Amino acid sequence: MELLIDYMSFNSFCALTNDTAAKPPELEHLQLLFKNIQLVLCIFGIIGNILNLRTLQCPSLKTIPFMYIRALAIFDLCGLSCIVFHLLLDDDGYESYYVIFYLTYLDAIFINGFLIAGLYCAFMLTIERKLQIAKKNRRKILKKTPTKAQQFANHRSSIAYHSEAVQLGKEVNLVKSFTEKKLPY
Repeated sequence: MELLIDYMSFNSFCALTNDTAAKPPELEHLQLLFKNIQLVLCIFGIIGNILNLRTLQCPSLKTIPFMYIRALAIFDLCGLSCIVFHLLLDDDGYESYYVIFYLTYLDAIFINGFLIAGLYCAFMLTIERKLQIAKKNRRKILKKTPTKAQQFANHRSSIAYHSEAVQLGKEVNLVKSFTEKKLPY
């Protein structure tokens, strides 16, 4: 363990020697463990995003918020696939110029590009939900809520209207009963 600490210390990093120090076996085991954990987590993420996309194929989930969630799943799926591809290619000793070119120039661009695009989708989903909630609240605020005086006036006018209708109904019944009576002549 002392060798690992010495290998990773600041002084050994800044040493003025030109020789390359061999990695201690503890560090190689730690790197292999980290690589395997990262590979397992990426595979779980890929499976989860595939299941998410399969679920979002339902016709009732075609609204705008689910469009952002679908785009987020696609970008995450692409980003995690690029990370798995990177982890599988990340061994020394490749002599193919195509693999070296990909690992040198394209690998980081693809991984970071897809993950940042997924981050933007999550951000846009948050903004869209905020605007939708604010729009609903604005409609409630813009609706005129009657004051107490208006409520009282409305109540009195409805009572007056109701009493007029009742009075009118009595008059109609009186006229109806009068016309239905048979006259003696």
